[in-house]
Amino acid sequence: MTSADNFASEEIEELETTSQPEYPVVFGIPITPRVGGFLFGGLGIFVAGYLYVTQVQPAQQKYGELRQQQEQKQAQINQPSTQKELKQIEAQLQQAQTRQKQVLDLLSSEQSLDTILVDFNSLIAEINAALGATQEQNKLELVNFQPLSSEATTVQDGSLGSAVNGKVKRKSFELEMKGTFRQIKLMMNSIERLQPLLIVRNFQTEISKEQVV
Repeated sequence: MTSADNFASEEIEELETTSQPEYPVVFGIPITPRVGGFLFGGLGIFVAGYLYVTQVQPAQQKYGELRQQQEQKQAQINQPSTQKELKQIEAQLQQAQTRQKQVLDLLSSEQSLDTILVDFNSLIAEINAALGATQEQNKLELVNFQPLSSEATTVQDGSLGSAVNGKVKRKSFELEMKGTFRQIKLMMNSIERLQPLLIVRNFQTEISKEQVV
């Protein structure tokens, strides 16, 4: 009976030994389900802390810096000195727009260019009347008036300044007048009264050999 009991005990011990699962051992510690749960829980906490330090915290700091910069800029805008500067800039802009309108008002339309010959003749008549020129040889006279182009062309060559390229049109004329120095001078001054913005180029004078009595 003693031998049978010993045999039964050995069988039970062998079954218990073979039925127990084998767990991995790390640093001499078997990784049981309970121990593994603690380890994975600790690993999750470590990963979350690492992500917070390397990703979330810098983003929060950057956001805080941007908010601070925004508040500083807003405070600068709200300062009386800044408001005064803004008003000065607005006033300067308004003045520039007014000057631009005044300059554009000086420019003629294509219709006014078509009547420029009539305008020149009117100016000549006014000058002759003002100076009391009665005799034909003493009158200011328009000898030649010749358009150099049939249609007005858009200015693109920068000859009037790059700012007006593509914005204004130009039509050129060649004219010749005959009169005294005083009459010619008055005529040049009177051209400024015409609506078109006129530019005189290649101006030449020639003294006549005719004797005026």
